[in-house]
Amino acid sequence: MIPKLKILFIFIFSLFLFSYDPPHYIYFINNSNSIAKVRLNIKPKTENYDLESLQVGDSIVFNFKQKETVKIDFGIRNWSD
Repeated sequence: MIPKLKILFIFIFSLFLFSYDPPHYIYFINNSNSIAKVRLNIKPKTENYDLESLQVGDSIVFNFKQKETVKIDFGIRNWSD
């Protein structure tokens, strides 16, 4: 019985040594019957390389049609400012 308990303890302890960084997304779903506009204001001093391709000036603007879904991918790891 003790060897099984020891193996279980080692297994549970090893889980704490590994971190899991899931991908981060934000979904915008337009459930209306008209065109929707979403504007995200970006802090001027924030360096986010994942959003630079979408950024125009100090913001990101999405215009999407009715019943359309837009996904912003923030990549894997922690969220930045």
